Amino acid sequence: PHASPPLLTQTSIPLPSHTLINSSLQWPIKLGLIRAKMGVFSNGVLVSLIVVVASLALSSSSVHGGDFFQDFEVTFGDGRVKRYGGGQLLSLTLDRDSGSGFRSKKVYLFGRIDMQLKLVAGNSAGTVTAY
Repeated sequence: PHASPPLLTQTSIPLPSHTLINSSLQWPIKLGLIRAKMGVFSNGVLVSLIVVVASLALSSSSVHGGDFFQDFEVTFGDGRVKRYGGGQLLSLTLDRDSGSGFRSKKVYLFGRIDMQLKLVAGNSAGTVTAY
């Protein structure tokens, strides 16, 4: 005879309801009622797992503001790069003479961030944005 699968029960663990902003994705994350299916795990292991996951979510999801030029530098077109909102917004301008650009001060695992706004040489029927 075949053994029947273990019964799964549902347990609800209420957490404080908060809205956090994830700094890397910039979208709201809701923490509310967590429902977990229990089968193999005991109540203690499940509660410990939920506490660890909630702690990681709270520690990695923080709102922080800073000046854009702490992490980036202007590569060309210094007069055509404007910042607004205390360094939170950046404007690149393209005119008849030149464009503008910036890059990250740090080199990351596989490269750096580089943004350039300039006209194509010769027949410039449009603009090129490379990032």
